[in-house]
Amino acid sequence: GPPPTGPPMTDGEVLLSTDVPKGAEGEIARVLACDDYFKVLQLEEVPTRETSKGREVDMEAVATMVKKAHRRLILKVHPDKCGGAVGCEEACRRVQTASEILSDEYRLKEYAAHLYALRTGTDLYAEQHQQQADQKGSTRSRARKGGAGSHRRRK
Repeated sequence: GPPPTGPPMTDGEVLLSTDVPKGAEGEIARVLACDDYFKVLQLEEVPTRETSKGREVDMEAVATMVKKAHRRLILKVHPDKCGGAVGCEEACRRVQTASEILSDEYRLKEYAAHLYALRTGTDLYAEQHQQQADQKGSTRSRARKGGAGSHRRRK
């Protein structure tokens, strides 16, 4: 579907705090020690498939993986299931948010791009925008010389 018109993700929404409260144990501690949502759900790789447009995220496979991981983890971190153990509410929220983001194609791609940018120090979006700006600049100079688009009058 069309991309939602929300604010772009902030670094804080992409990289998670790794603070584990004293007394948190087992799966709760593991979830709270994760610095990204892929690790929370223990998804190492996003499945892709070959399409006419090249390699694309296989959202059906992703949705299945996310559902399975969510079901497995929620039993271990839900406050009702773990008797209100230390950190269980935050761990439960994380599993929920991870499932929501990673099962939505647009949010998954946005999240993955931001995460890549933070981990590698390269911003995919900024690079793409710069390339587009460079291309627009060269189109404008052709237009003045009677090239592409010169027949249109700009208001």
